[in-house]
Amino acid sequence: MINSEHAVGNHSYDHKNGGKAQNHIYFENIEKADKLIRSVLFRPPYGKIMPSQIKYLRSAYKIVMWDVLSGDFDPDISKEKCVENVLKNTKPGSIIVFHDSIKAKEKVLFALPVILRDLKKNGFRFETIEGRRVER
Repeated sequence: MINSEHAVGNHSYDHKNGGKAQNHIYFENIEKADKLIRSVLFRPPYGKIMPSQIKYLRSAYKIVMWDVLSGDFDPDISKEKCVENVLKNTKPGSIIVFHDSIKAKEKVLFALPVILRDLKKNGFRFETIEGRRVER
């Protein structure tokens, strides 16, 4: 994905919860992922991040949150409900979260084409968040 010039962001190496992890462990985990990803974008796992972590990370990363969560990771949410979650809550400028995991695969493959078609039909366009890190 990186070689194909897709925007890729850091989401930590082991999906550490910033609300529970000690700062030094959290930062080490993010740096470990950065060695592979080389992006200035960072999305905190679970959306959990402490003010002290934000302050530290802002010098090297653009912290990207979201406002629409598809629910694709939740075994109790159907693929149809994922579509509904996104279409009901998306507005201009929204950032929508889907997951590229095995447990989300079936829902994403069903929901994404439906959502993209519907949002395009309603005048939405899709943009990439720039995040390529220049080699140090």
